[in-house]
Amino acid sequence: MLAETRGQKIVELDINEITLLSREEYHQYKHDIDDMGLWWWLCTPSSKDGKVMIVNHNELDDVGAYVDCGGVRPVLRISNLESVGLTIGSRFYLAGEQWRVISPDLALTSRCITFMPFRCDDCTDYEGSDVEKYLQRWAAGYKLDIQEAGNRVDLKEVYDTLVEILTS
Repeated sequence: MLAETRGQKIVELDINEITLLSREEYHQYKHDIDDMGLWWWLCTPSSKDGKVMIVNHNELDDVGAYVDCGGVRPVLRISNLESVGLTIGSRFYLAGEQWRVISPDLALTSRCITFMPFRCDDCTDYEGSDVEKYLQRWAAGYKLDIQEAGNRVDLKEVYDTLVEILTS
């Protein structure tokens, strides 16, 4: 997928997954994550029944999965950040959002892209949750073709898709 860096450079990214950060990833990279002043979901269940971990003003907390105002702040797993010159702290634009590189293979949006309940059949599992379904639809809407590691996106197809999005 093509992304634009702050210096107007276009780079091709190998995106492997769109998801939410885990509690462990948040702990590991929190010094490179901007505080938004809002709370947002993590994919990690709480130790309390029916609750999910959140980040609230750069502090971990837990909240019920059916609370209706949780922020969805996606993270992309990207296998080639360093090879395209994007290092920790770098910012780029993709799918109408600004992303910040927080690790050698993770980029986090600079804001929540929506607010919604986590809602899931088993409230301790991100897979199958309303948030996961939303992120998959969101990525498809922007034609973010999530690739298996090592597979590359056809540049002509991506260019045509970007032209279509920008002219519609």
